[in-house]
Amino acid sequence: DLEHSFLNITHCYPRFFAGDYDGDGIEDLAISCGGGSIGKPPYTGGSVRFYGRLYIMFGAG
Repeated sequence: DLEHSFLNITHCYPRFFAGDYDGDGIEDLAISCGGGSIGKPPYTGGSVRFYGRLYIMFGAG
């Protein structure tokens, strides 16, 4: 859930990226909790959580 996901972020070094990740023309915020670069969906590896315009990626590469 949302609370658990944010708790996980506090146990790593998060990186923040802005971009239109769902292709709707509106800028989104992505938080990566893991190494590697972020591309457009589908992401390789890890798990992705979507909360409105906030994308949280755990171990996404």
